[in-house]
Amino acid sequence: MAYLVLNRYFSHDWGRQMPKREFLEELITEIKGKHPGTAFIAEAYDGWDDLSRAGFDLVYSKNSMDRPGGHTGWYDALKSRDPSTIRGAIRREAFLDWQEGGSEGLAFTGNHDEDSPERAFGQWMEGATFLTLLQPGSLLFYGSAEIGFDAAVPTEGKPLPFSVPVKIDWSHPDAEAKRFHDETFKLAREVHAALGPSDMEALPLGGEPPWVGYLLVSRDPKGLKAAAVIVNPTGQDAAVQIDEPRLGIHYRGTLPALSYRLVRF
Repeated sequence: MAYLVLNRYFSHDWGRQMPKREFLEELITEIKGKHPGTAFIAEAYDGWDDLSRAGFDLVYSKNSMDRPGGHTGWYDALKSRDPSTIRGAIRREAFLDWQEGGSEGLAFTGNHDEDSPERAFGQWMEGATFLTLLQPGSLLFYGSAEIGFDAAVPTEGKPLPFSVPVKIDWSHPDAEAKRFHDETFKLAREVHAALGPSDMEALPLGGEPPWVGYLLVSRDPKGLKAAAVIVNPTGQDAAVQIDEPRLGIHYRGTLPALSYRLVRF
């Protein structure tokens, strides 16, 4: 809970007068000065800009935050299944991946505090995960989700509860969960290898019901110049239309309810 260590939160919670310099900024400066390859990740639900100024490389992208320019959290946007909100999260992730000198967003579909992705997203789990795993940059993936493991107890919804002993059974995976994750991880590796370094661009909302997605555009196209990652979080089939004249892209298709697709250009 890194944001609670920021001066303004610590001072408010503990009634203490704080020094001018942020402890976290001092810590990160000292460590990176001696070990430049060290990365810092913040679990945080507020204080994005202060954490970025302190030098964090990645900050959790779960919830929306009140800040200049806004911040639509990735995880909560996916749970909403609202195309407009999801697009807002895509735009924010794309900007944070593009900009230099500040924290990037750490997207995820599950962690140590949340319900298993299957329970959190229901039938939309594969679409939400696909949209997450195909984007560039760093991602958080909570181990054992790739085999569909879930040991939640009635008093604690975490797939790996803290209140009772749990041992992950890797030898008996859920066949469908394993197939989906194996295929999606492989596809992500293949498409990013083919694109090389790429930029993520939110696609306009379109269709009725609206679908949502993003383009991955190669910075130095020698083979694959772009790929579209598109999902339909609604319960109805959606007509998809993508027109990007600058890239020579004109695509038409139908995306069934709750489905997902990668289109290469």
